[in-house]
Amino acid sequence: MRLEIEAATAVVTGAGRGIGAATARLLAAEGVGVAALARSEGDLSALVDELERAGGRAVAIVADMSDGASIDNAFAQARDALGPIELLVNNAGASPFGPFDAVTDEQWIEAFTLKVLGYTRAIRAVLPDMRAAGKGRIVNVVGSGGRFASPDYALGALNAAMLHLTKSVGDRFAGDGVRVLAVNPGLTSTGRMLDALETWAADAGVSVEQFTAEHVKSIPLGRAATPEEIAQVICVLCSPLGDLTIGSAFQADGGGPRGAF
Repeated sequence: MRLEIEAATAVVTGAGRGIGAATARLLAAEGVGVAALARSEGDLSALVDELERAGGRAVAIVADMSDGASIDNAFAQARDALGPIELLVNNAGASPFGPFDAVTDEQWIEAFTLKVLGYTRAIRAVLPDMRAAGKGRIVNVVGSGGRFASPDYALGALNAAMLHLTKSVGDRFAGDGVRVLAVNPGLTSTGRMLDALETWAADAGVSVEQFTAEHVKSIPLGRAATPEEIAQVICVLCSPLGDLTIGSAFQADGGGPRGAF
């Protein structure tokens, strides 16, 4: 089954590595023109070189998603390079793990500015193109912490805010042909998750290997997801296959959180 997005243009934020890079690769393989955004030029250059060698259309744009002016400039560059933006994958920004009593005011502000406000500004940047065309897809990569509170992840509250925003914006612009959706990855084999497992293992006083093995036992799938598997879900939602889904949040977690259906 083809996704029928081969003529589209997309912006993928946080595209330097992990889920963002995997999503950029899959979109480019479908024939989508991809503007890959991240803070590190080195990661982006390597990715775009790879995509172009494979015959894809891609451009690397260095951007700080916690800075409004940088976001405006980045999306202007993307539009100049590829044309009107039809797809947006909001993936940049990760809130630090930690319990409520270990999170500072500065961490709350930095995480909110990068993730919630960064996603919001990116959505604002693409809505004019999408509304003018009468079509568009916005996929917010959020996280299961938005639905399932944990004493070890106070900043998961910001994920809940993003799920609320996804539904609110999705309902508001559905009549314009714009679909706004969210994906909640569970345990996924990225550098960020390895850092989290190391932190949790240290808190528990056990090795990373032991902690990871115990954690994986709680996942019905029996393993962590790969970035490529999460990217597959994102790319399907970027396609017309997701037309009936408005403001929905999709759990891509291997069945991890109990009680979710």
